[in-house]
Amino acid sequence: INCLVPNRLGEDRPQFRLWPQLERLRVLTTYGPKADIPQTLGRLNALYLSKGPSWGWNDEVDQNGLAISSYVPASMVYHLVTALGALLTTQ
Repeated sequence: INCLVPNRLGEDRPQFRLWPQLERLRVLTTYGPKADIPQTLGRLNALYLSKGPSWGWNDEVDQNGLAISSYVPASMVYHLVTALGALLTTQ
């Protein structure tokens, strides 16, 4: 399950990919509430962007925020650019 809610219970193998989190940021940027954007950016940075390998970022983390993927799909560049682009054009 690649969900948006990192505290979901009852899953056999909870995993949280970066792309749904970036889609959340894009929705917040476009439709609000704008007050949630700083917290979302902070979580993105803490769980995915600042803990990644030297060549990129974490694509998937477990319920404890630990990386569980060893690669980043090329499609992630699209999700990253479109989410951050939407944010930067509204500032």
